[in-house]
Amino acid sequence: MTQEDYKVPNTKYVIEKGVMVMIPIDSIHHDENIYPNPEKFDPDRFTEENMKTRHPMTWLPFGDGPRNCIGLRFGKMQAKIGLISLLSKFKFSVCPETENPPRYTI
Repeated sequence: MTQEDYKVPNTKYVIEKGVMVMIPIDSIHHDENIYPNPEKFDPDRFTEENMKTRHPMTWLPFGDGPRNCIGLRFGKMQAKIGLISLLSKFKFSVCPETENPPRYTI
């Protein structure tokens, strides 16, 4: 809900104080101007290089702000618990072909 009147930049429109504003996140995520072929699975869309070319508010899978989706925190917690569980129950080692120390290249 808007806390004060807001003039939309470069338009004649004003959103008056007290109006409930709904952001159509699903529509943004399926906008072909932002994500070409939005129905196609393309993880390269989310490389750091590609993310820099878009406005940060065009990718909001969990919303934003103080009331964002509880699933974000839940998912992170589940991932941490899963990693802790794996590390506590299994032994991990590198294969004989692994260079030690590792060689980093750019």
